[in-house]
Amino acid sequence: MTYKRKLSFIFFLFLICFFDGESKQAANDDGNLEKEIQQILEYSPGLAGALTGISIRSAETGEMIYEWGAQTRLRPASNLKLLTAAAALETLGEDHVFQTELYIKGVQVGHVLQGDVYLKGKGDPTLLEKDFDELAASLKRRQVKLVHGDLIADDSWYDDIRYSQDLVWSDEQEYYGAAVSALTASPNEDYDTGTVIVEITPGEKAGKRATVKLEPETDYVKVINKTKTESADSNKKIEVERSHGTQVITVSGTIPERSGVTKEWISVEDPTEYALSLFEKSMKKHGIKVLGKREKGKRQ
Repeated sequence: MTYKRKLSFIFFLFLICFFDGESKQAANDDGNLEKEIQQILEYSPGLAGALTGISIRSAETGEMIYEWGAQTRLRPASNLKLLTAAAALETLGEDHVFQTELYIKGVQVGHVLQGDVYLKGKGDPTLLEKDFDELAASLKRRQVKLVHGDLIADDSWYDDIRYSQDLVWSDEQEYYGAAVSALTASPNEDYDTGTVIVEITPGEKAGKRATVKLEPETDYVKVINKTKTESADSNKKIEVERSHGTQVITVSGTIPERSGVTKEWISVEDPTEYALSLFEKSMKKHGIKVLGKREKGKRQ
């Protein structure tokens, strides 16, 4: 999160706190409300040159308390998450549990499953590699060691619209521009769904390539390493890019000797196939081999 983003978020929180309880009524009564906000808009260095739109209404009556540039069309950015979260909470309820389901289509003979395995996602944004391990463990408990069929990902719980209409295509590789899918995965408990973390560490000595790893490790993404380790007093200049429309991530640039780990969050091209690759990896970890292919499909 950049400084400007932090400042905007802090400013937004200030407004929420400012109108809490008695302070809201007091500010309204003595006419200081407009002056307080005007001071921030005019003199805050972080808002210099910025366009600002403010609309504050009473939660009880809808009455307009304060507005500034309220009719100006601005991108809502992360503020929209507040409305999205509220709508989801109202629609799903506070006790809603996201489910990810595992189905077998076929007949098990001894340790061999003659048929396909379906992994059906239902929108869980918190799936981690360990969750796929638990799903694979459930197959192991059934004594399955060989799947004589395909591994199929079902993401039909959502539609097939992966991006918002106004997303700039160059932002598709960014963590905040990741594609939407009913079956996806996150690299860690920050829950940036549909992304991998690219970790770059210096090579053994100057002139060597840096070491590039993915978290989590997956064969779905291909990494091209064009880095070079330079002397400890050099500047770090690392670029991580995913070629548009592909699962190829290129890491290039220079990194000083003995410098720390550099991390970049990069979105994957298809979250469904990414999640399926992690599930197959977990199956292998539990000693389960799949003879067929990985593919997407709808469970009948």
